[in-house]
Amino acid sequence: MSFVKTPHLVNLNEDPFMSECLIYYIKEGVTRVGSAESKITQDIRLCGSYIQREHCRFENSNGVVTLIPIKGALCYVNGRELTESIVLKTGSRVILGKNHVFRFNHPEQGKLINISYISFI
Repeated sequence: MSFVKTPHLVNLNEDPFMSECLIYYIKEGVTRVGSAESKITQDIRLCGSYIQREHCRFENSNGVVTLIPIKGALCYVNGRELTESIVLKTGSRVILGKNHVFRFNHPEQGKLINISYISFI
């Protein structure tokens, strides 16, 4: 796996020294997110009273990343609470629970945006 091209979540924090310290890679296939208490191994383990044992999953298929919330889990993208799956775009703000805030980065999408912008100029 080439980490340079792998979609990922970067943590955001109001304290600039704590922001962008953590990176969670979204592997090809399914990446599960939940708490350490889950009976099913979670690829990304978060803690907090608003994180369910099995909170959500990311499906990365052919470079398209979809966030799929588990029923009852608090998941937000760009300020909108999710009740169904959503395809993520680079730069999207993802909030899991009430305290885990991330920016979604997709290096391949970023290249396309830069190429489109340069072509436009």
